[in-house]
Amino acid sequence: DLVDALLMYAGGPHEKMSLVSIDHLVTLSTFLADESFATPLVRRRSHVNTTGGIDKNQELELWWPILLGLSRSIGDPRKQVRLKCLVTLLGIVNQHFFPPESSGSDEDTKKPRFGNVQTMQLVFRGILNPVLSHAEMDAQIGPSPPLPEDFERFTTKAPAPVAKEQRNTTWLETTFEHFMDGCIALCMRSMEVFKDESLVEEVFAMLNSCLQSDSGALAVRGLRRLQMFVTDDLSESLVTDDTWATVCHMLRRCLAVRGLPQLPTESQVNGSNQQDEAPKGESAGDKDENLVTEAITEFVAEERVLADRRYIGSNATLIIGNMLSNAKTSEVMGLRWRVFLTAGLGEAVTEWEEAGALLAKNVADPQDASPPSYIENAIYGRKWISKLVLQLTAMKDVMLSFESDVDPTPTIASAQTLIGDQIHSLLTLFMTREAALSSHVGSTAKPSWEASQQTRVIKLVLELIASLDAMEDEQLYLLSWLSPMLESCAESKNETVRKKVGKLLQRLRSTTAGATAETKQAESGVSG
Repeated sequence: DLVDALLMYAGGPHEKMSLVSIDHLVTLSTFLADESFATPLVRRRSHVNTTGGIDKNQELELWWPILLGLSRSIGDPRKQVRLKCLVTLLGIVNQHFFPPESSGSDEDTKKPRFGNVQTMQLVFRGILNPVLSHAEMDAQIGPSPPLPEDFERFTTKAPAPVAKEQRNTTWLETTFEHFMDGCIALCMRSMEVFKDESLVEEVFAMLNSCLQSDSGALAVRGLRRLQMFVTDDLSESLVTDDTWATVCHMLRRCLAVRGLPQLPTESQVNGSNQQDEAPKGESAGDKDENLVTEAITEFVAEERVLADRRYIGSNATLIIGNMLSNAKTSEVMGLRWRVFLTAGLGEAVTEWEEAGALLAKNVADPQDASPPSYIENAIYGRKWISKLVLQLTAMKDVMLSFESDVDPTPTIASAQTLIGDQIHSLLTLFMTREAALSSHVGSTAKPSWEASQQTRVIKLVLELIASLDAMEDEQLYLLSWLSPMLESCAESKNETVRKKVGKLLQRLRSTTAGATAETKQAESGVSG
């Protein structure tokens, strides 16, 4: 009752009284921690165990109302009140749920009353994790989530800056970083004190709840905090292969498009018309078309409500790109997870292009500022894929296996397949879009976004060709199997692309011919 009364004052309209009541909660927690006092409530509700002491589990119940009340009060709309509740909550946990720092005396080395990993897990799951529910309460009135500095908008307008008086007022802006810093500090201290890494999984669970939130702003902050946690907070010895598995799967889930309808191909539609029996008066084709229309309508409606989740894709792409481009991080991660993330990004780009085309055909062009479009995210994703694929071509283990008589390992084989698939995907998009714009087949009533997309695709193709042409002959020879893909672009209507591709093809043929001649000469020398 006393705790409830103090919490009522904490949530009351008078801020000064709220702050004082929080101080009284600290006093109450100090009283509970003092072993020289036995509260009547404990004596009445607890039973004596076989050693003559008080049951610790029941005594822990007395702490729960204080901790849970502070957890809920962290959602107070007043900045000073919620920050004080946060500091108080973290202070109580640090003071009473960990052993005191030793100063050499026997008194200082005694164990805390609830100092164990199991209790800390309960605190994370029941007290700290629910705090994140406050992050969504005012996310819509705050500033839009940030985009990568090199992100380009070409079909949407950026929102206007938030008014000065509205800045640094929302929960996300004022409290989220402090809260996550405090939770991670508890995790790091727990590993040091208890020699147990269980709380790392609890932190990942908290960050994952951010990433899966309907709020794009919360998800973006969670993404950036995830990167810091893995690359900065955790030591290399703690980041195991299982850790990378968790992180990489979390990142790939962020790339997916929610509710994207799976549109049937032409062959599937024809097969359905021949095999399915439709109700009287309705053909099988009409039935399938109705299902597709319903799925598209639901997808468009969800996109209108959760449009700010489109900020997530580019930020996840940036984090993946930065992690894989960092020599130290990528080495610790290993080729397996590098391929996993790059392949996931490639799949996501395809989904973004499908979703962008679908929305362009079913939603009017936005006149006001809006989140980035899927097409813009896709172009940004392809920029990073080109960089990551070229990084793979610089790996000797991957490239030399192209010419080796020994079957490559599954990971290296996946890397080789990935290189071919992503280069083929970019070149196919270029030629397909060029043909569509020329004949207006597959374009919308207002094909401006398609033309803008193709302009940037052309730039990516030229950059890729330039990077390939800059390779040494020995390295380029190992990519001679790209010739059939490049030959398709030799028929492009873009003169610059034709010339660059023609030059690269000529060089590929010459390096291949030179390598073949050297091989024959070596074989003749051996036989002689």
